[in-house]
Amino acid sequence: MRYILLFCFFVSFGAYANEQACSTKQFDELSQIENDFAKCKIDMPEAPSTADMNKATYEASNCLISIAHQIFAKYYTKNKTQVEQDFDNLIKEIYNNSHNLIQKSDIAEKYYNGTMYNTMAIGYAHSQIKNLVKEYIHQVKTECQDMSH
Repeated sequence: MRYILLFCFFVSFGAYANEQACSTKQFDELSQIENDFAKCKIDMPEAPSTADMNKATYEASNCLISIAHQIFAKYYTKNKTQVEQDFDNLIKEIYNNSHNLIQKSDIAEKYYNGTMYNTMAIGYAHSQIKNLVKEYIHQVKTECQDMSH
């Protein structure tokens, strides 16, 4: 009896291990998402003003946010609404925290009140958003690869 149970276990485990979680099309889509992610760069004109820097950084961040929403639409379908809402709230808090970090200490409020510090906060938020979206891509890709072996 024990050998029959053991045999059933290995057969069911083998069927699970051979089940492919992500199709070839989904792997191709993930590659395209990675390519699109790489295009979300801060693109500034020569001799940019701080307004130019802010605009370029916001545009690159919005590009990254758009990529995250693509990921949610394709790979988080069952929980898309909640995941998007949580993500969008996190983005707002990333911007708030970046400004707090760089501009809200007692010293910073006294001495760091120029537009340059606002631009630094926006840049810091961009780097956090970039890392967050990169992690979403990595997580989905890892899940697909893990389930495909």
